[in-house]
Amino acid sequence: VPGNGGLAAFLEPTKDGACALLSWRPGEADPGTITDADEARLLLAESFSMIGAAFNTTAVGDQFVRQNSSRAATIRCNAYTYGRVALLGDAAHSTGGASG
Repeated sequence: VPGNGGLAAFLEPTKDGACALLSWRPGEADPGTITDADEARLLLAESFSMIGAAFNTTAVGDQFVRQNSSRAATIRCNAYTYGRVALLGDAAHSTGGASG
């Protein structure tokens, strides 16, 4: 889900609702440093207009600040083809942390 200010979210359903993986541009403010639940709730609600109402709850803000943030790295291949072989779709990238 594209967001404002360089934020993006990947939402994956879980048995209890959903898991949201956030990404942002290097050099932008790091949402993982937010410690205030209301600040987190407002950032998420205002950044993701398509799903803002779902994020605009006290429970979401509380859960956001309780979670440990982690880092991911981007690894770029020199080529996604070799001879007659090509990596396409899901084969061309690793799964996210919530995907297993």
